[in-house]
Amino acid sequence: MTTSLDSRVSTMASPITTGSLADRYYDLLRLDTSALDAEQHQLLLDELELPDAVRYPATLARLRAWLELDGDDVRVLAASWERAAAYLSHDQRMRLREAERSVLMNSLTFDEFRALVAVLPWVEEEFNVRELIAA
Repeated sequence: MTTSLDSRVSTMASPITTGSLADRYYDLLRLDTSALDAEQHQLLLDELELPDAVRYPATLARLRAWLELDGDDVRVLAASWERAAAYLSHDQRMRLREAERSVLMNSLTFDEFRALVAVLPWVEEEFNVRELIAA
C-alpha cells in the first residue's frame, strides 16, 4: 500500500521528476498565502521524516525544481518555505539547513548556487558570498 508520504518521497527524491516537481510548485502557487504556508509546512515535515540518504536527493530535487520557476514565483515559494520553517523546532530547522547546506556545497553548479542566493537570504548571510556572486 502506498502512503501519501511514499508518493511525495518518490516525487521528491527522483531527479528525473524535477520538471513535474516544478509543476507541482506552480500548482501550490495558486493557493492563498495561508494555504500555501500550510502545504509548505507539510512538505517540510515530510522532507524531515526522510532518512538522511533520501533527504539529500529530495532536497536537491526541491532546490533544482525551484530553479525552474520564474523569479517572482520562486521568491514567493522561498518566503513561504521560510515562514513554514519558523514553526519547526530548533533541531528540525538545523536538520533542514544542514541538508540544504550539503546540497549547496556539493551538488549544485556555481550558476545554480548564484541563482539560489538571490532567493534564499540565509545563504548569502551564512556563506558571506556577496562579492563572489557579483562576478
